[in-house]
Amino acid sequence: MANWQDRYEIAKEDLWQGRKGEKDRSRIYQVVECIDFFQPKKLVNDQHAIIGFSSDEGVLRNQGNIGAHEGPDAIRKSLARLPVHFDKSIYDFGNIFCRDKNLEKSQEALSEIIHLLHKQGLKPLIFGGGHEVAYAHFLGLSKAYPKEPFGIINLDAHFDLRPLVNHQGTSGTSFLQMAKKRAQENLPFNYLAIGIQQLGNTQELFDEARKHYVEYVLANEIDKARDRIEKFLQNHQKIYLSLCLDVFASPFAPGVSAPQPLGLFPNEVRSIIEMVAKSGKSIGFDIAELNPKKDIQETTAQLAALMAATFIQNS
Repeated sequence: MANWQDRYEIAKEDLWQGRKGEKDRSRIYQVVECIDFFQPKKLVNDQHAIIGFSSDEGVLRNQGNIGAHEGPDAIRKSLARLPVHFDKSIYDFGNIFCRDKNLEKSQEALSEIIHLLHKQGLKPLIFGGGHEVAYAHFLGLSKAYPKEPFGIINLDAHFDLRPLVNHQGTSGTSFLQMAKKRAQENLPFNYLAIGIQQLGNTQELFDEARKHYVEYVLANEIDKARDRIEKFLQNHQKIYLSLCLDVFASPFAPGVSAPQPLGLFPNEVRSIIEMVAKSGKSIGFDIAELNPKKDIQETTAQLAALMAATFIQNS
């Protein structure tokens, strides 16, 4: 672990605050235990483990609006205040950060932590950061489940199948990088994208999706999503779920790099997250693209926290 220790910061207990004077386990901040990854302790299996990816280097490379590196802590602050409707505890392992433009090294660091958390019997819950977090998460899951073609569901306005820039990944390339990695390993790339905006993706990206046999549901056909997801769940024993916050309509999620006026409504997304979580097949969930610099009255941070709480209490 020492080779990436300089990219790790321990969990901050002061982020987990809420209403005072309430009974124990009333609010989420009361069931969170902050853990220093470099001071191991005995942990209870089958608990959710938060790790943040404090990076917007991928967004910068993708010519987007930077600020997503503040996203993980903003989600924590909003999540802390929500009421508890589950029995388990939550571990917060802090953040992996990227401050030197070496995104690839930070992604590798996060993948190692995700792998180790799975080995300890924990359920990783990843807060981004730009959507470059998805490739890091995928790498970690691939280490935890080698040679296993788990299914990938991405709630997103975009395919994120863009070509690399100067042979480097961005926030818009994660799923193309996954496809190439799968091809190298002679494994199928099982990718279902939900909420795709036709006017948010070029024809070249739709062609790229077809090239890699990507399944997708357009945002204006979201009523078809449930049947598609049910079939996808039936065909895969393990599911990696990713949520890009720009899948939501911009009034609900203004704090993203690329707001979507015609995006999805919160209850549409929440029901999908609940469906995947209740299936018992999820092996990982991440939330990406929160940019607190662009947020309005913490609207997007609160929405992200509600989606995280939905996943926690149903999985």
